[in-house]
Amino acid sequence: MDYSLKQILLKIEQVDLELLKYLDTDNFCLSNLLYKLSESRRSYLVLMRNKCYTDAVIVAGHILENCAIVSYLISEVSPRREKKYIASDAQKILCDWYDFIKDESNNDELYGLETECINVLKEFGRCIADTTAKNAALIEFLCDSTYTNKEKSQRIKDTYTQLTSVCDYLNMFIEQLDKKYKSIYPKMQLGVRLLYAAYCKIKHCGASMFVRNDDNIPSLQYKYISCEIVLMCLEFISEAIKLESV
Repeated sequence: MDYSLKQILLKIEQVDLELLKYLDTDNFCLSNLLYKLSESRRSYLVLMRNKCYTDAVIVAGHILENCAIVSYLISEVSPRREKKYIASDAQKILCDWYDFIKDESNNDELYGLETECINVLKEFGRCIADTTAKNAALIEFLCDSTYTNKEKSQRIKDTYTQLTSVCDYLNMFIEQLDKKYKSIYPKMQLGVRLLYAAYCKIKHCGASMFVRNDDNIPSLQYKYISCEIVLMCLEFISEAIKLESV
């Protein structure tokens, strides 16, 4: 793309995300993701325009992940993907709960979260379990106070086998971006993967992001790595949403 940094940021600001059509109960999960995407765009623009290039990469990586999940959810007409996504999230929260919270814990707020996640799995867990019966048996097991948290965590991990990860969403999205933009950005896949690697490196304070001799290099290194990819991600999602609504 033969644009200046200022022009690309303006184009990012002008992308129409068409949020309002998803603000209803049938698309609650998707509407939250799109609203979060809109907020992230605002944060990214503020950081870039204030020359906070390194921090902007963290938001850019978040935008990339968010766009990948939105694309995953709307790329299939069936609502099964959204249910699978919601169930997978509840499963992960419960596993964290059982792995880190002691059995004798009596925090009402946390136990309310446990009950909520169990109810989600009761409604949507079949999407990530082999059979309805297997999911029902798990719910009964989780509601039985005679079992330990460790036993419940293991039972969840044994029951749900159709889980997807961020990498699954991301790889599918990268292929979609590559197909759409390869003619104008031949190294699309490389660029996106470099951005994601930079995002992970900064987020986790990787040693390789620090330069010994020149304090200006980190900021300059990340000045242009994200803006074109953020623009293409948002444009892709904007067009996909419009097609979905036709």
